[in-house]
Amino acid sequence: MGGETKKTALERVVGLYKSTKPAIKYGAWTLSVVAVLALGYLFFSLSYLDRVYPNVVIGSNQFQGMTREQLTTK
Repeated sequence: MGGETKKTALERVVGLYKSTKPAIKYGAWTLSVVAVLALGYLFFSLSYLDRVYPNVVIGSNQFQGMTREQLTTK
C-alpha cells in the first residue's frame, strides 16, 4: 500500500505483451491476431453485403459483384 501507483488500462494491456509468463504473453498475441482477423472478415462481409462474392463462376458466366436485381435479370 505504501507508494503504489495505479496503472492505467493501457499500461495494463501493454504489460500483458511484456509479461515474463509465456501463457499470458502468447495468449495476448493470439487474442490480438484473432481480433484482427475477425475485423478483416467483418469488413469483407460488409463490403459484399447484398452482392455476390468475387470469383463466382457458373459455366462461362461470371457473377462476381452482381446485386440481386442484376442476377434476376441475367
